[in-house]
Amino acid sequence: MHRLPFLHSSSEEVESERHARARTAKDLMTTNFVTAKPDTHLQEVITTMVQGTHKLVAVVDNDERLLGVVDRADVLRGMLSRGTY
Repeated sequence: MHRLPFLHSSSEEVESERHARARTAKDLMTTNFVTAKPDTHLQEVITTMVQGTHKLVAVVDNDERLLGVVDRADVLRGMLSRGTY
């Protein structure tokens, strides 16, 4: 149905179709991501996640090399272990 010229697919439908056709990691990767430095306060990371649609934040060094990622589960575990909820 979405191939009909008068119908417009939602971004979710487009993304779902892209994933269904994927054959390599490149086909699935996204270039729309946010970064944080290792010393970025957790509150700032959470704010970035909540304000955007980002489920993870890439942690990079001063040369923008990837050190790791922080995802929503990491944030929740951190909050629970600190009793910050």
